[in-house]
Amino acid sequence: LERAYSLWCQAGGSDQTIILSPVRKGELGTDSINIDFQKREGGHRPLVKNPHLPQNEWRNRKGQWLFEGDPVMVNHNDYTLDVRNGEFGYIHEAWSEPNEEGAIGSVILNNRPVSLSISLLEKLELAYAVTIHKSQGSQWPTTIVTLPEEASHMIDQTLIYTGATRPIEHLVIIGKQSTIDAAIKKGNIALNRKVCLGGLIIQATKNDAST
Repeated sequence: LERAYSLWCQAGGSDQTIILSPVRKGELGTDSINIDFQKREGGHRPLVKNPHLPQNEWRNRKGQWLFEGDPVMVNHNDYTLDVRNGEFGYIHEAWSEPNEEGAIGSVILNNRPVSLSISLLEKLELAYAVTIHKSQGSQWPTTIVTLPEEASHMIDQTLIYTGATRPIEHLVIIGKQSTIDAAIKKGNIALNRKVCLGGLIIQATKNDAST
């Protein structure tokens, strides 16, 4: 984590960099990285608060606090709010009191300002780090990919390729060369799944022919 944070800072922090991991759990999983990086960035920043819970410290569904400046990701579609699952941004402002519209701050999502309402707040989570799967379709100047050994069973060529194609300029991989070699040799493990789709199609064809 110390090495990952140092590299993240050198690459420009959340404005320029994302950390990717194949897993959520474990020391180099996204949950651990998000908590660790937020602490390193400091708790002196204004904290996002829910005015409906004035006596309690608000946390999102993952148990995370959100501070001004934290990178965030939308985790649910909300067409009323015009936000989409997988959109990235950061907490721009966190206010001590809601404004006349009930907003408690503002967030920048995909370079556009959005009022931070209570309903939107429930759909945000920390995004210092995200899973490789969640990163599909997005790009950053620098991407740091962690390949923890405990996740080697699920790291294949496709996962490496997805992570390696997220950066625009620089790619950093934290992991063992043997993990990468094994993943490339493994190919696309999804192609090895055993399914009965072919048999179901044949059976459906027979049923249609008999009716």
